[in-house]
Amino acid sequence: MSLKTTSFVASFLCIGALSVGSAQAMDIAQHQGRLIVTGGNFRYVWDTNRGGELASVEQQSSSEPGWWLRGSPRPLVTPAMLTALGDTAGARNNATWRRVNSTLAWKSVDTIPALSFSTKRGAYYSGEWNVAYANADNKATLKILKPDFGTTATISMSSTAISRKQADELVFETYSQPRIFENRFAPVPWKVKQTVHVFDSGVVILDLEAQLPQNEVYELDWSQMGFNLDDSLYKEPRSTHQALFQYAWAFPGDTKPPVFRGRLGRAGLQGYSHLPLDIDLTATGREDTDKPMLFSATAYDTTHIKGSPMNAFAECALEDARSIIGTTEDFGSLVCIRPAAGMSPPPPWEGSKRPQPCFGVLWNLFDGKVQGLNEELTYRNRMIFAFGQRKRSNSPDAPSDDRNILLGARIYYAKNALPSAQDIQAMSAEGCDTLILNTAWQKDPAATTTLVQAAHAANIRVGVTIDARNLKPFLTDTAWFTKTFQKDRDGVLITNSNFLSSSVQPAEFNAGGDRISFKKLDVTNTNAVSFALCMRNFRRLVGTAGFLIAQEDAPCNTLLQMAECDAFTSASPDPYKNGSPADRCVKRSRAGAGFAPMLDSLSTQWMSLAATYADTPIISWPPRDKQHLAWWKICQKFPKGKSELSLMPVEHSHFDSYIDDVQGTFILAKDGKALVIVTSQSGGNARLSFSSSALAATTLDGQAAKLAGGSLDAGEFTPGQVKAFQLTFRPEKSQ
Repeated sequence: MSLKTTSFVASFLCIGALSVGSAQAMDIAQHQGRLIVTGGNFRYVWDTNRGGELASVEQQSSSEPGWWLRGSPRPLVTPAMLTALGDTAGARNNATWRRVNSTLAWKSVDTIPALSFSTKRGAYYSGEWNVAYANADNKATLKILKPDFGTTATISMSSTAISRKQADELVFETYSQPRIFENRFAPVPWKVKQTVHVFDSGVVILDLEAQLPQNEVYELDWSQMGFNLDDSLYKEPRSTHQALFQYAWAFPGDTKPPVFRGRLGRAGLQGYSHLPLDIDLTATGREDTDKPMLFSATAYDTTHIKGSPMNAFAECALEDARSIIGTTEDFGSLVCIRPAAGMSPPPPWEGSKRPQPCFGVLWNLFDGKVQGLNEELTYRNRMIFAFGQRKRSNSPDAPSDDRNILLGARIYYAKNALPSAQDIQAMSAEGCDTLILNTAWQKDPAATTTLVQAAHAANIRVGVTIDARNLKPFLTDTAWFTKTFQKDRDGVLITNSNFLSSSVQPAEFNAGGDRISFKKLDVTNTNAVSFALCMRNFRRLVGTAGFLIAQEDAPCNTLLQMAECDAFTSASPDPYKNGSPADRCVKRSRAGAGFAPMLDSLSTQWMSLAATYADTPIISWPPRDKQHLAWWKICQKFPKGKSELSLMPVEHSHFDSYIDDVQGTFILAKDGKALVIVTSQSGGNARLSFSSSALAATTLDGQAAKLAGGSLDAGEFTPGQVKAFQLTFRPEKSQ
């Protein structure tokens, strides 16, 4: 039977790295009372004019303007501001940033966490306007604790200093006194302190402290905080464009994957008694739970370009389901796309007519019977959230939130026993550059040291396996790593990675100056904050050029537990083969890390998937066969640069209507050297075109490839075949 041939045309966009200051660190700047923190794929702005709360979250997108720019609040970060800060490259690229947190200012949910108090819960919609918001304080102060900003460390709206630094971690405190927007002179006794940790992975940890001082009184009827995203993420009026949005929640101890819902999905409500008065949810529009919803995840497409899968992700979690007065029954939670409310709406110019105005994860810190508080009270809780996108750079000097050191790595996993010296030589001869040891390394430190030395001599970096259910001994004393392994070279694989797992052992300890507290899980708490701090300490241990892998545990991979990782793996990877190309892409990307399937053999299908999604297969040692060596030959040619998937269009350059038949990965270095890997599901002839003309092209063995007008003739494909070509473009201009 002869093979039917078809010609396909593929388009790749050739781009280089975005400049955000120092390549290895976040760019931290203060300007006119605002603290601006920029990573490779996120930009956060804390504003002392808004109670020191997080006022703006931006993520990378297309530079094409969208409908959401019309009538929305002015951006907090402008090209003029970036120019004043000396970030001229950032000013040029400012159009590629898009705000994703809520802009629904009239409800005061346009900051994170939008903490509020009220003496009368009906005031949210009664027109009495006696709701006190922390973000209504326009005289808040912010003090930077780390890094050292010297005399400019304290920020307020009266600050005139303009300063800028680079660092991989940021710690600061904000101090505010909740106010009523319509009457800021009305006395409100609450005082709020927020201690914020920001990591260059995009993870933010917020320690909240709300205090009712001594000799003050307050009749508490309602209090709330939350995490709100903008409605532009799930609305798109143009028929030529699209809007993709999903959300889910999960409970501690869950063993099944969370159910992701779209715009028309039902809301999650922790019992009808906890329904806020300003939100109407019908019985058919909600799913009542008897457990607090402390964790939620979202996925969405920031580009709105038709055909693009969801490319951005956000997650949040609260540590304790505990009310301000210390009870669990007075705590409530809600996860939903906020519907249009039908209760005494304010005038339309204040936005009440806006249907489905935002997505929210709302935590009622008090919604019980009115409590007359007349004694000193301090409420503490911890919140964590992260915004992420797929990591696509294999350059050690890339920003952490965009860096996957294992992109193109050739990895063996010794799953049964420690390899011998002869095994190391055999691995090296086959092209292995990374070896991961199972837990057997812990039983014989001397043998492990000898093995690591042999591996290093063979130019093989080494990783060790650690069980996440008991992390304390590995973080309280790190000599096991520093004496045997090398920082910025070797790494760690963490198994059973799941902060919602009830199998994590309770423990209290300090690691790297961080307070770690793993609780015995029940439905009223999560270990999200402590788990993230542990992952951060492992990142500090292995270094920016070392590697960190997490093996997912049920129910699925999450951004909060894997944001620090280069890659995540699964011992049962088959679900990642299922679904549409876009579905497979989202399953991999939502962890904010690369995917590294753990396999006994690299089949044709898995190799094709690796070419399509830039996967990094981990092959068990000893291997069942040698099929993976063909893929490793390609990996040895990976340049140090950024990868673009044909499934993830940037601007308007992407694969056209044949997206299911020809897919691939394009990696471009700053010197203009590039590698393109292409696979065809059905077979045929493929011709590849790029956004700029290629100067030269060769096969992996150095044979000249056919170029015509800057396009590449990839030739004939059999179904599932993978081909790779080396290309040369004009070098990237320095920023």
